[in-house]
Parts: sequence; structure tokens; C-alpha cells
Amino acid sequence: MMSLAFGISSKVIMNEKEYLLDLDFSTVLKMFEMFQDDDLNEGYKFAGVLMGVGNLSEDEINELTDDEKISLYSLISEKISASSTRQTELERDLAGNVLTTVNKQVYSLVEDASYIFASFYKDYKIDLIDMQGSLHWDKFNALLISLSDNTKFKKIIEIRQMEETKEMSSEQKEELRKAKKAYALKSNQAELEFSGMDIKQKREWYKKNKTKGSEV
Repeated sequence: MMSLAFGISSKVIMNEKEYLLDLDFSTVLKMFEMFQDDDLNEGYKFAGVLMGVGNLSEDEINELTDDEKISLYSLISEKISASSTRQTELERDLAGNVLTTVNKQVYSLVEDASYIFASFYKDYKIDLIDMQGSLHWDKFNALLISLSDNTKFKKIIEIRQMEETKEMSSEQKEELRKAKKAYALKSNQAELEFSGMDIKQKREWYKKNKTKGSEV
């Protein structure tokens, strides 16, 4: 979470050891894209988080126990979700999708990438492609949730959340249905429900998935 008093921390602590994470927004978004790729097995995705955001080499990962790998993965996931969840009061799954309290998907950082890019440029004159490697995830989130209502991104979210009312005419309802269809998200919310698992379930998940692909 961002603090104007203490700055931004990219560290997590496990067993009294500090781990410096790569929390550039582009690195985190690559992780989200990876989680939405159905062609990649879960073991590969698990390792991808530890190596990508966790900044660990294959040898460093192999030195960890299975429980340590699971704990570090959980700490990384919590670190990533903390800023967006607390600031937006919305829940984000591990595929980068924001969910309402009734699990209705509001937007996807992957599918809505072009709208986010255009909206950042419109409001802030920030080219997100040029900012790769120099914009922290927490800063990106703070800017994202503060986009003005007249940006394409915010307008699309409004359409997705809009419901038909009795006051609408048949033509208005039809227009809304067409707009919702045009901007509907394709993702199936295939996230890892890791945060909802107890430690026993996490161990079982890890043992099951590490045999499917890359050894972690």
C-alpha cells in the first residue's frame, strides 16, 4: 500500500529474511497475462510468480522447502493485491480481474489494456509503454483508480455495471444490451483461489501442480 509518509515498499519478509520483489507495473501485468493463458500449466505459473515478481533464480527456488515456496507465493500475491483492494474497495483475483462483492467482473487489466493505455494518456499524458520498468505497481494502481469519468476506461466500466430499469424505453434497453455485448469481457475468471485455501489445501495444490510441468 502506498504511503506518502514512508514511501513504497517492494519487500516481503519470510522467516526473518527480506525478499526484494520486482513490482514494476509491467512485471505484475505479465503475471496477470500468464494466469489467463490456459495453455500454461499451474506449476509453470507458480514458478513464474516466484521467478518474475519474486526475483528468484531457479537455484534459489530449489533451496526453499515446499512450505516456504507456498508461503512466499502467498506473500507476493497479498503484496500485489493489497494496494488495489484497499484503494478501490474491490476484490481482485489472481488473474488481474477486479470483482465486485458478488463476484461480478468489472474490468480486466489484460483485456482492457488498450483502454487503460488510452485513458492514461488522455488524463496524465503518460505513455505506459514508455513507462515500462519505471512505474511501480502501487503508483499505477493509484493513477488507475483516479482516472476521470470521461475516459474510455471509466465509460466502459459504467456500461458493464449499468442495469436496465423500468424507466428505460425499449430502444434504450436495446442500446444498452448492444453496448454491454460490445464491451463484454471474454475471460472466464480462471484464477487460482489460493488465498481462500488453508495450509493443508495449499500443500495438496502445490504437490499436485508441480508434477504437471516445470519443477519448482
